[in-house]
Amino acid sequence: MTSTNVLKNSLKQLYQDSPEILHMLDQLNYESIQGKWEAELYSRISKEDVALVEAMLTSNIVVRYHEATASAVMACTNKLTEMLEFVLIDNKGEIN
Repeated sequence: MTSTNVLKNSLKQLYQDSPEILHMLDQLNYESIQGKWEAELYSRISKEDVALVEAMLTSNIVVRYHEATASAVMACTNKLTEMLEFVLIDNKGEIN
């Protein structure tokens, strides 16, 4: 992922609830701020660490992680539903 995409995507996430700002962010040319953004980024983390993270993010490990977490959440959701149904059953055996 290029630094311009990271900057743009980060800004879009910050303003995800503001469609007008999201539209403006899509229209911007990020070249003029890219140098400043990279300087700020690399003052906080090394280029080597950035490369390591970017390599990991594009690996199959991340895909498997997201699939595993999504499946685990779904499994917990099903169990939670079962638990809620048990709590909602009144004395007559009906679901409220």
